[in-house]
Amino acid sequence: MTFDQTWTNAARLALVCCLLSACGGGGGSPQKSGKISPEQRFDIARAAEASGNMVMAKEMYAAAAAETEGDRTMQLRAAQGLARAGAPADGISVLQGVLRRSPGDQDVRRTLGSMQIMNGLPATRSTRWRRF
Repeated sequence: MTFDQTWTNAARLALVCCLLSACGGGGGSPQKSGKISPEQRFDIARAAEASGNMVMAKEMYAAAAAETEGDRTMQLRAAQGLARAGAPADGISVLQGVLRRSPGDQDVRRTLGSMQIMNGLPATRSTRWRRF
């Protein structure tokens, strides 16, 4: 018996959602507020992306980016996820915000320049390599 890939991905998404809901409010659980952590949002977004639900993936990546504004690594992950989910402009704006906070970060510059070029935009002056 073979399953269609869409059903397999939908089952994965349902399993992740069930696991996250079980972790959020069980008896004796330290997380009683029911708030989803950014890591859990990334898990949900990846599962939604794998199942083809790009609307949910985009929403989860955007929420994770908003919650982790001070964390450079999480911002990079969220921006790349937004680009894969069909919102490259949102991903570019997240990276531009990171670049405003830490203008010397070469990884952010490289990722931002790549995303701009892949989306048909010229790399801006702030993303070009500077020679000293």
